[in-house]
Amino acid sequence: MCGACSSGGGNALVDRELQNRLEVRKYARVVGEVREVKALDDGTGYHLRGDLTLHGVTRSLEADVTLRPIDDKTIQLEGEKEIDMRDFGLNPPKLFIFRVYPEVQIKVRVVATLSS
Repeated sequence: MCGACSSGGGNALVDRELQNRLEVRKYARVVGEVREVKALDDGTGYHLRGDLTLHGVTRSLEADVTLRPIDDKTIQLEGEKEIDMRDFGLNPPKLFIFRVYPEVQIKVRVVATLSS
């Protein structure tokens, strides 16, 4: 689960408009639920199947991720997936001469530490 307002696209105007479209006050969280995990045949990571809830709409997704140890108590998971914002009930913003494509690259990095 993460905050919906963390877009970080690099263009403040586009990011602000995207936050408005996401209705972050109404839909404050983006939730990912992993349903199935399978090791990749080449040993480089894992294939995940699960659900992503964004803007109050849940869709099934699949993605490959890498998992690496940082130290004896810490691991890091990284992955990315392209989604079409229209699949989640969102239309791409239209800003003056900017064309915003409906395909959005989602990047995830999770660092987990074992508590003692």
